Amino acid sequence: PSPNLRFPHKDHLDRNIAVVGRVVQGIEKLSSLPRGTGNLGFYEKPEQRTPITAIDAGFKRALATILDSNITTFIAAAVLFFIGAGAVYVKPENWDPFTPYGWSGVMGAAGVVFFAYIGFDAVSTTAEEAKNPQRDLPIGIIASLVVCTILYLAVGAVLTGMVPYYKIDPNAGVSSAFTERNLGWAAFIISAAGVAGITSVLLVMMLSG
Repeated sequence: PSPNLRFPHKDHLDRNIAVVGRVVQGIEKLSSLPRGTGNLGFYEKPEQRTPITAIDAGFKRALATILDSNITTFIAAAVLFFIGAGAVYVKPENWDPFTPYGWSGVMGAAGVVFFAYIGFDAVSTTAEEAKNPQRDLPIGIIASLVVCTILYLAVGAVLTGMVPYYKIDPNAGVSSAFTERNLGWAAFIISAAGVAGITSVLLVMMLSG
């Protein structure tokens, strides 16, 4: 073809390619900058901050705020609600036999529950915001493990006291325990807390990633 032949919209395409090239160069320059230390990505001196570190730090702080003030509070309140409201319907005869599947069932259940404890190490990703990480982080991790273990035991005791172990719904055991007693509003609260729990896990994984 003739060297003078011009394709339709060629100028527009060339401009787009040039813009994309400049954007890529800018990203490469920003990504090559040294990362900050302390305060979730902020540099210690204001003149050393960059847009990338500011956005990264602000995003992580927003996630932490959402988790601390909203979702985590709602989940904890829902768990305590289940323990308190469900205790009214507990029948001690449902705990007999106490270990219907023997020690093999206990060990099998412990193996399943073990995976629920994965993720507590995400607390260590917030070490930059702790005033005394060597003291505060171990306390935070161990305390959260103890609290969650107590809540696990309490929820399990109330659930098996409300519903015989062989009648517990494997798909939604906690909420169905209230549904069987015509407490649909309570079941809705528990279901919403379950969704919030999954959301909080995703946000924590993003925060620690």
